Amino acid sequence: MGLLDALPHAPRYVVCDWGYASNRFREALWERGSRPVIPTKRDEPQVACPKWIYRH
Repeated sequence: MGLLDALPHAPRYVVCDWGYASNRFREALWERGSRPVIPTKRDEPQVACPKWIYRH
């Protein structure tokens, strides 16, 4: 996964814009031990996305 592979430890949260909003990408982050913070696209069902993290 590019830059994430270069990190010594999995980050607690990975914040991305909705361009990365895919279930496959979210599942890959969960498997690495990170929590994805990615808002859903308008035509997708809502998933948990902590707004307090995404806004800051």
